[in-house]
Amino acid sequence: MNAALSYGYALLLGRVLVAVRLAGLHPEVGFLHAEGRRSPALALDLMEEFRVPVVDQVVLSAFRRGLLTPSHAEVREGAFT
Repeated sequence: MNAALSYGYALLLGRVLVAVRLAGLHPEVGFLHAEGRRSPALALDLMEEFRVPVVDQVVLSAFRRGLLTPSHAEVREGAFT
C-alpha cells in the first residue's frame, strides 16, 4: 500500500510541477513546505489539495476491488534490514 501511495504521489508531483512551470511560477517558492534549493516547495504545497481525492482514494479503491494485492509487490532481499 505504501509503495502504491508513494508512486501515486510521485506521479502527482510531476503533473503539478509541469502545471506550475507552464503557469510561469517558480516551483521552489512555497508557503507550507520549506523552501530550499532542489525542493519544489510550491508544487508540494499545491499537491496537498489533490493527494486524497487523486491518489489516496484511487489506491484504496484499487486495493478494495482486488486490482492491487500484496502479490503485486516485489520483495527485495535486505530491503528492510
